Amino acid sequence: MAIINGHNLRWKVGGVAIAKATDCTISISGDVRDTAHKDIGTGEGAGWKGSEYGEKSWEGSCNSLYAEDDSFETLWTAFNANTKITVEFSDGITGNKKFSGSAVITSMEQNAPNNEDVTYSVSFSGDGALARADQPAP
Repeated sequence: MAIINGHNLRWKVGGVAIAKATDCTISISGDVRDTAHKDIGTGEGAGWKGSEYGEKSWEGSCNSLYAEDDSFETLWTAFNANTKITVEFSDGITGNKKFSGSAVITSMEQNAPNNEDVTYSVSFSGDGALARADQPAP
């Protein structure tokens, strides 16, 4: 299997890639439940806590160059209206794996440094399960 080029891996919102993206991130985590109890204090397990899986969560973010009437407007409209977005994290290559799910936008930020390109970032938090499946043919 070939190593995936990060240039190709990107976030899509409603099936459309976030335009002019410079980097994208996905983070998947799980809570841990502490299962320590009084009987663990003796014998072979003495002094060790017990743990079990708890709830899982995921979030994503993307940094992009800003252009009027581009993806920023779609993201802003969803955020401003408290609308959940359908997102996909994939390289678009048939047969490769992709992540997908529903999310809520948690933050948006624009950065306008002197004599440099304007950029923006968007972060979102998953609403429910994150699916993993093969990328279908276009």
